[in-house]
Amino acid sequence: MAVTIAIQMRGDSGLLNDRLKQAPVQSRTNGNENSMNITTQALDVVYGRPAAGIPARLERRAPDGWELIAGATTDNDGHILDWAMKRLDQGDYRIVFDSGSYFASLGVGVVYPEIAVAFALLDETDACQIQVQLAPYSFSTFFGARS
Repeated sequence: MAVTIAIQMRGDSGLLNDRLKQAPVQSRTNGNENSMNITTQALDVVYGRPAAGIPARLERRAPDGWELIAGATTDNDGHILDWAMKRLDQGDYRIVFDSGSYFASLGVGVVYPEIAVAFALLDETDACQIQVQLAPYSFSTFFGARS
């Protein structure tokens, strides 16, 4: 399984409090008051096409576990654009893709019924895109940020 991530990825042990004690991240938007927004795309590498119809949920780390922020389904281009205008603050988030139901609808079994991509938002003034390339026996992720 190949994983390409441009930010620090980690499990549930959490280092957010340590990161928040560090000096604030300098915004790349030169004072623009835009909030962080996020888009995502799922690609089916088996059939070489966007993975349309995958249920996904956006969650934020809370003291008692993960808290649901929003749910959506990938469109015909494999995108979830519904979250692009959602205000997200600094913190730990994850997107969980229901790859099991997607591949089941194609008559294919999977070893990863859910793909969870955890990431930390350190600067809430930028935009980011999370892309998942999925197959029944592997997946790869990419995190892209832009100001």
